[in-house]
Amino acid sequence: MKLYILVNSCGDGSYSLRYTLDGALIERLQNFDGCGYEHAGFDADGFNPKSINVPDDSTYVSLGISLYSIAGAEDYEGLE
Repeated sequence: MKLYILVNSCGDGSYSLRYTLDGALIERLQNFDGCGYEHAGFDADGFNPKSINVPDDSTYVSLGISLYSIAGAEDYEGLE
């Protein structure tokens, strides 16, 4: 299983990380034109997620990821 890591610009010169285990979301974002720098994972070169392999039974809780740091479809306006 992969954990996808998305760099998010906070708009004040700082950055945070957003995470998802949802491979389908990543696939949809790779084909989505409606995002810009203000969306996690996007930069001047487009959508650039990073990923690491995690055990198949991993959850956000077991990985120590807070609810605030989980990236979801609701974070991307216009993504259907």
